[in-house]
Amino acid sequence: TIAKLRAARRLWARVTEVCGAVDGQVQHAVTSPVMMSRRDPWVNMPRTTLATLAAGVGGADAVTVLPFDHALGLPDAFARR
Repeated sequence: TIAKLRAARRLWARVTEVCGAVDGQVQHAVTSPVMMSRRDPWVNMPRTTLATLAAGVGGADAVTVLPFDHALGLPDAFARR
C-alpha cells in the first residue's frame, strides 16, 4: 500500500507536468472491505489500524476507515464511535 500510493502520486505528478496542468491531486485512501473477516470481526481492528498507518505513511491526504464489523452489515454503536 505504501509503495502503491507513493508510485501513484509520482506518476500523476509526471502526467500533470507533461500536460502542463496545475498539480492539484488529493489522494483519498479507503480501507478495503475484502480484508474484513466475518468470523472474527475483532481482528479487523488491528487490520484497519495497519491499513490506515500504511495509507498515512504512503502519503494519502485523506483516509476513510470502515468500521471493524463492516463485513457483518450495519455497524453497531461501538463500531460507529
